[in-house]
Amino acid sequence: MLVYVASYPQSGINWLSLAISMNWRFLTSNAYPANWRKYKSNIGKYQAESFPVATLAKRIPKTLKPYLVGYICPISNEKRLMLKPNCLQVLKTKERRYLAKLPHKVFIKTHELPPENPLVGESAILAVRNPLDAIIAMDKMEKLNATKGDTLPAFMNLVKGHTGSTWAEYHEKWLQTDMPVLSLKIEDAFADEANALNKIKEFLQEEKPANFEPITLGLCNDLKLERSKKLEIPSNAYAMLRAINKKTAAKHHYTLPEAL
Repeated sequence: MLVYVASYPQSGINWLSLAISMNWRFLTSNAYPANWRKYKSNIGKYQAESFPVATLAKRIPKTLKPYLVGYICPISNEKRLMLKPNCLQVLKTKERRYLAKLPHKVFIKTHELPPENPLVGESAILAVRNPLDAIIAMDKMEKLNATKGDTLPAFMNLVKGHTGSTWAEYHEKWLQTDMPVLSLKIEDAFADEANALNKIKEFLQEEKPANFEPITLGLCNDLKLERSKKLEIPSNAYAMLRAINKKTAAKHHYTLPEAL
């Protein structure tokens, strides 16, 4: 089974990935380039690459072999599968169909639009954030990382190209896809984590391990939802804000300022 952990940029995807890993011990693969050695070191207790993938998966497509790795749930000792970073480039229809048919769940974190041809065995959990907050957060992060000399602006341009550039287009596509999708408003999830986790459990049909670490908001400092009393909208973000379709926002129960 192939489960997409999806969101528009800066909309709660890190919280969602943490919720899944801390409560069910499923690791979420990064669709984009990242340092695999560093990540593998950070997840040491999961013993990534500690057993041959062939023990769980047979006839693996050649294009997937360099990416598909095994890890062990540190609580149940169950053997599971994940993909190495930058796997997006090989996830064509053939590879997706192979993963979707597996009896094991493979989670992939992505900002992409849903596939145009959803397959049986594919599903998604979509984190949705107020578009005003998401776009302002994107602008702030771009500026912050640009001053540090990082490559986030280039990455964000890549993401915008994949997402269709506007918040409305992105979420309309996910609303219209034929695959099963659990849509979670990140504001509601932060306000009532127990309810959000219960929805994820029912969607995944996975019981939580007997002993699990509770989710804490301290893990999500980069996604604080409190805005200052005086909302400051960056001038270069206005074009994106005006592109938001208020009807699409309303479908997710968001009300945008009349000035937009």
